Amino acid sequence: MRTIAAIVMVVASTFVPASNRAAAATCTPDVGPGIPPPIAAPTKLPGFHAAWFGQSGYMRLCPGGTARATLAYYNSGSLGWVAGRLGQAAYLGTWASEPGQDQPSTLGGDGQLGSPATGWPRFNRIAQQPAPYVGPGQVAWFQFNLQAPSLPGTYRLYVRPLIEGATWLEDIGVFWQVLVLNADGTMPTPTPPDPAGIAFRIDPGTYAKDIALVHQGVQHASGFLDASVGGTRRTPAVVHVYVGDGSQPYCCLTLGDSVEIVTSHPAWATPPAAAPDTWTADTERTELAAHEYVHLWQYAVGGNQCMVGVRWIAEGMAESFAYRSLTRDGLI
Repeated sequence: MRTIAAIVMVVASTFVPASNRAAAATCTPDVGPGIPPPIAAPTKLPGFHAAWFGQSGYMRLCPGGTARATLAYYNSGSLGWVAGRLGQAAYLGTWASEPGQDQPSTLGGDGQLGSPATGWPRFNRIAQQPAPYVGPGQVAWFQFNLQAPSLPGTYRLYVRPLIEGATWLEDIGVFWQVLVLNADGTMPTPTPPDPAGIAFRIDPGTYAKDIALVHQGVQHASGFLDASVGGTRRTPAVVHVYVGDGSQPYCCLTLGDSVEIVTSHPAWATPPAAAPDTWTADTERTELAAHEYVHLWQYAVGGNQCMVGVRWIAEGMAESFAYRSLTRDGLI
């Protein structure tokens, strides 16, 4: 929970308006080399199974830019995949940690829950099998479109195959990474991945942007603590993100090893510190998540005595470290 006001800072905007074509014209997207399939053929198993079989390269995109991705899966099971048939059709679904199982992403979707309309079958179904039938021993080349968010940084889309209406298939940690460049084409400071030990619990109905901003805040704060304060926390903790019912007194609250982010609370939905002469509402939301992660770190270091002992010190430290993490990474 944040209880003190931030020192007003001068904001250097990382955005270029869409109408300013001249400034944005210098930004050039790029797609890295593809990742080839494994040399050895996957082991065949009874039932429904899938083995990763290569993918196109990670992307560097301009804000709002789009690109097409390809991800191959080998049918390593004994049953065929049949398009359009519930319980037999293969899809790619969104997975943890970012944005979470069956959750919407800011990198693509169908327009629901704040996801961009990039042609996915659904906001949480990235692609469907490209052929009417994919038999055992055959390879399905799934293709899908991605769109870069407006805020520069590193975004990740975790992917897991499934047979719709039947079962999730093997999870080996496949994810897509998109680096969104600054509007002038320069490289932003890469956003580190989620810290070890942090589990995100995202309730149904949460919007894609809110999920992404919580991840970004946690990632920026964790990276700052790792680099500047002797190390981030690595013990288990839970970040719970959900739409409230109006009874929650705070938007953001840390209790022990858990954080709650209530995206419908006015302090998150319309953050008061955001203004033309300070920073954007999205930057403020990112800072709120970073602030709560610092509280998690305080609790891991010294328990409640460190996190809430002397309130002005504990809150001042969380506020200072959160803003310093965003300043270091170029968001403020």
